[in-house]
Amino acid sequence: MTDSGKIDFLDKKTEAVTSTMTAVEFERFMDKNETVIRGNVFMEGKDSSATGEYATYFEKEEKVYLEGNPTLRKNGRDIHAGKIIFFPREGRALLTDGILPGK
Repeated sequence: MTDSGKIDFLDKKTEAVTSTMTAVEFERFMDKNETVIRGNVFMEGKDSSATGEYATYFEKEEKVYLEGNPTLRKNGRDIHAGKIIFFPREGRALLTDGILPGK
């Protein structure tokens, strides 16, 4: 995590950046190994990006739950869901809870 409101997720083998998350506020809970991210959350990967109102990063599981009207943009199309679960080091996402294709 950096001081500039950004988290870079790195590939464990190559240490190359696989995904980046930016937002207004990051709050880390050391006892739970979780980070709560709020305000204009933007997640960017190799071939897609996503936005939402807030997210929770679960460090042990290495996954991010993006919520609050989350939208995934891939290949010029928007897909809306109730929740998007990211696996940022793997570069993949799972959309759940009321998926609506966009334009």
